[in-house]
Amino acid sequence: MDTLFGKRKNRPRQASIIAQDAADRGMRPLSSASVATTRSDATRSSRHAPSISPFEPHHHHLSSLYKHSPSDEFSFPRPENDEEIEMLFENIMRMRGLEDIPHLSIDQKWHIVYNDEQMRWVDERRREEQSRKQNETGQAAAFIEGTPEWYIKKFMDRTITPKQASSLQVSLRSKEMSWFRHFVAMQGTSVLGQALQNISRKGVQRRKDDIELEYEIAKCLKQILNHQFAANDALNHPMILTQIASALNTPNLPTRKLLLDLLCFLEYYNDGQCHNLVISALEALSAANNEAGNPYAFWFKSLESALAGRGKMGTLVGASDEVRRHGGVDPSLNDYTVALQHHIHKRDHDQHRRRRHPECTTDHISAGGPWLKYRGHLENISQNCLIGAINAENGEANKVKNQVTGEYGPVPETAKWYRERGIKWVVIGDHNYGEGSSREHAALEPRFLGGFAVITRSFARIHETNLKKQGMLALTFANPDDYDKVRPSDRIDILGLESFAPGKNLTMVLKHEDGTKEEIPLAHSFNEGQIEWFKAGSALNLMASKFKQQKQQEASQQ
Repeated sequence: MDTLFGKRKNRPRQASIIAQDAADRGMRPLSSASVATTRSDATRSSRHAPSISPFEPHHHHLSSLYKHSPSDEFSFPRPENDEEIEMLFENIMRMRGLEDIPHLSIDQKWHIVYNDEQMRWVDERRREEQSRKQNETGQAAAFIEGTPEWYIKKFMDRTITPKQASSLQVSLRSKEMSWFRHFVAMQGTSVLGQALQNISRKGVQRRKDDIELEYEIAKCLKQILNHQFAANDALNHPMILTQIASALNTPNLPTRKLLLDLLCFLEYYNDGQCHNLVISALEALSAANNEAGNPYAFWFKSLESALAGRGKMGTLVGASDEVRRHGGVDPSLNDYTVALQHHIHKRDHDQHRRRRHPECTTDHISAGGPWLKYRGHLENISQNCLIGAINAENGEANKVKNQVTGEYGPVPETAKWYRERGIKWVVIGDHNYGEGSSREHAALEPRFLGGFAVITRSFARIHETNLKKQGMLALTFANPDDYDKVRPSDRIDILGLESFAPGKNLTMVLKHEDGTKEEIPLAHSFNEGQIEWFKAGSALNLMASKFKQQKQQEASQQ
């Protein structure tokens, strides 16, 4: 296979700073207080029929094997042997998604097991008491306090208090992963974002409770976005960024600093895929605060106001209420200023890199405009394939070298020349290849012209999936720096397809023009079903094949 098009330059960005998805590794980040504060709802048989609690963890808790006494006092006897304590402790670790805690004695492990079970017992007694009161008073069934449904209802009813929001943050940090995932699945992230925006709309009319609640919500969002699956879910609703940015008009500097941390994190997340969304969110912030025209206008103005509130000559003369509250010394102001400078540096860095390396979006891969009239004619619309992408070899668009004839020509013509001679070709791309709209022609056209694989430093998620559906290999450099080892004149072999499997790297062999070779590991995100798409030539081919087999079976049975 040949690297027909050399390297497709697009905007490189800094690596994502999110912690690795702990759920994918079977663990959750452990805060310093997690062991001491872990709590959860056990999977017990419910004796609370009148109460509505749709959330029920799907894990069996081994401590249910040990019966408590029927008295009102908690009793949980220590097992007779250490093996049972180890089993109970390991179950807690698995339920909480915690990493291994080394160097714990058996007595320390029993202490953790005992405390965990005692907290479960307290939760159960509380639920029983709530159920009893409902039965006695004839009240309608209600959500059990402390469940994801209860918190979400409190936020939607706007009856949540700062203390309750703080309890939510503790639950998100310390309860079982099933509890955390259920809150996210109930659209809890969007509910928090909406609550944040509702408070921001009050502007200078915020009350003390509003300011405190705003801060607790920001802490909850930080806890949620620290998990990759939850961050991905949140970004399926782009309004969350606008809602986070809207609260930068708060007078509370710790809240501003926390929200700014979230925005900076999202700038880096997934190789900067959210950059434009963050800018749009800041534009909305400026517009909502009568500073339209520049995404940073209100932000900078608020910083200038904060700095002006430090007081004169180190005194409280002329100091703002926020600075006075801290006795004239406000470390949050310094932290906020540093975070602001960090975000500005990221913005300037991206702009510099963007000038050097134009991005390769779906518009560059499959141009729109007048070409859209050919959407129903694949042969015609494929004449715009990659005509807007920049060739790293010569810095020009739509000008690539035919590796057989040595002549330069347009991308579609060169690709068609290879296809007619049965020569497969690949595209080498940079960061975030295929960002932009979900235009399927950007994947249809390379496949129609005989493309075999697209190998990049990173993909935009939707375009990566579209390539897979068309039966193309969407691969990434296991080491992004290996991108620089590929030369425009290289011939390429991809090894390992005979044992193609989820999570198993492939190998790219670079055959350089000087006769030397290099092997490069390639990663992928194919699952079993997507591998079947590749083997069949596309998802549609696989569906047609299965349909044909079904018809043949039905015919043979008649």
